[in-house]
Amino acid sequence: MKKTMNIIFTAVLSLAVVSGIQAQSKNNEAEVTFSVSVDCDHCKKKIMNSIPHEKGVTDLKVDLAKKEVWIKFDSKKTDKTKLQKALEKLDFTVSEIVPKAEKTQQQTATGCAATCRSAQTGGCMKAAATKKSEE
Repeated sequence: MKKTMNIIFTAVLSLAVVSGIQAQSKNNEAEVTFSVSVDCDHCKKKIMNSIPHEKGVTDLKVDLAKKEVWIKFDSKKTDKTKLQKALEKLDFTVSEIVPKAEKTQQQTATGCAATCRSAQTGGCMKAAATKKSEE
């Protein structure tokens, strides 16, 4: 009976540790999409054979038709800049594709909108005009 209880306790403890590790790694997941000068299956294979071996990369998709590379990665182990440089080392022209929501936020926080109190509280005419033109 005591052996059975020890085995059950060990199994439950192991399961809790593994679950904790998986939950922690999901919190660090990030993704990025790059516009890459891929032209053919050889280019795709070149990326597929190299980038998954970069530290922190957990998933990768290459879309030849759109000339895009999507990478999921652990943000504690690598970052977008390192991944871009890894693609550039393979002799590709690379630029990050910024999602529209991020782009809008970045555009609002540029120029006077980044430092002007009126822009931060929504009272800036320039910031309001920028938001309307983006819609």
